[in-house]
Amino acid sequence: MDPTLSLTIDRTPAKFRPGERLDGRVSWQHAENIRSAAVRLFWTTSGKGTTDTAVVAAQDLEHPQADDTRTFSFVLPAGPPGFSGSLITLSWGVELVIEPGEQAVHREFEFGPQGNELRLPQIARNQPSKKTWFKPF
Repeated sequence: MDPTLSLTIDRTPAKFRPGERLDGRVSWQHAENIRSAAVRLFWTTSGKGTTDTAVVAAQDLEHPQADDTRTFSFVLPAGPPGFSGSLITLSWGVELVIEPGEQAVHREFEFGPQGNELRLPQIARNQPSKKTWFKPF
């Protein structure tokens, strides 16, 4: 039987500013022979090009049991802020990972200077002009 994992962020809606504290709760059931459990704060990019991911902070959960519930807390860094644009998006999240088997669950949250991700304006694509310097004879 695969373990059942749960992760809850203690703020609704899950919107945060730099320096604020993000608190939450994780739990798992039926994680037989569990060797380790950790909660990770991360950001990731998606869209055009390669995907980048960075773990900003992690908390190892000591002496995990097969059925367990723990709390976690992170002080959020200065940045980078989350943003959504036409070519790339940077998202923030928290994840619970247990071993063996690399079982994981994650939750995203909004993060930025005003407590939400930045919405980048659409870039106008260069439209070919109907005017031309060439004039037929």
